[in-house]
Amino acid sequence: KDKNGHQRYICLDCHKSFSDRTNTLFYWSHFTLDQWLHFIELELYKMPLEGEAQVLETSKTTCFYMRHKLYHAASEIMGHQKLSGEVEIDTQYKSINLKGTRPQNMPRYSKKRGKQAAYRGVSHHKVAIVCATDENDHMMMQVSGLGSESFDKYKANKDYFKDVEEFISDSKASIQQFANYLEAVNNKIKTSPLEKRYLTDDGKSLGAVNEMMTEVSSMIQTTRGVGTRYIQGYLDFLILKKQA
Repeated sequence: KDKNGHQRYICLDCHKSFSDRTNTLFYWSHFTLDQWLHFIELELYKMPLEGEAQVLETSKTTCFYMRHKLYHAASEIMGHQKLSGEVEIDTQYKSINLKGTRPQNMPRYSKKRGKQAAYRGVSHHKVAIVCATDENDHMMMQVSGLGSESFDKYKANKDYFKDVEEFISDSKASIQQFANYLEAVNNKIKTSPLEKRYLTDDGKSLGAVNEMMTEVSSMIQTTRGVGTRYIQGYLDFLILKKQA
């Protein structure tokens, strides 16, 4: 046993020691199970770091690392999600956020929130987030690079899709290519120069995936911006909350 009374084991192959807490939320944590459960409850209520630190009587920095430890665990769970059958799919774009990057490591000049962006429209200063949900309420939101959506960005997420029969999407050619790659039907919402269209010819829409995108925008606004390096964890935790 270790100094805290936890049983340790030795792997007969690699001869490394481990305990039942290794690679869990509680590994290298001084917080008890009850404290962690309280922290998770605060996260579910979207409490800011300052509030969590005050309630748990610890530092804001500790809560920051606990948050990302929790979100990393959510990413591990979401990594096994598989979408099948009828799938709604689309891509959302969010401005790249370099919050926390040292000045000497900045790939561009700093931009203050609310100021005019250097590039208009979709550019390499935008993060592409592929969003999808199926008929069984399985979901995925994956940061898939910078700039406009492409077949390669969708293909990079192919492991999240299994036995897809139909993709419901807009009329982007990249989604049609991805549907062909997975041997699925692409049911498109056709564009029209005369009117806005929100439904496919058989009456299906992107309502569920648009709702997911709205929640992402709300989450980013509530947290006053999320660093691009951390946004995947926030997305996975958001999905985990919706499916709980």
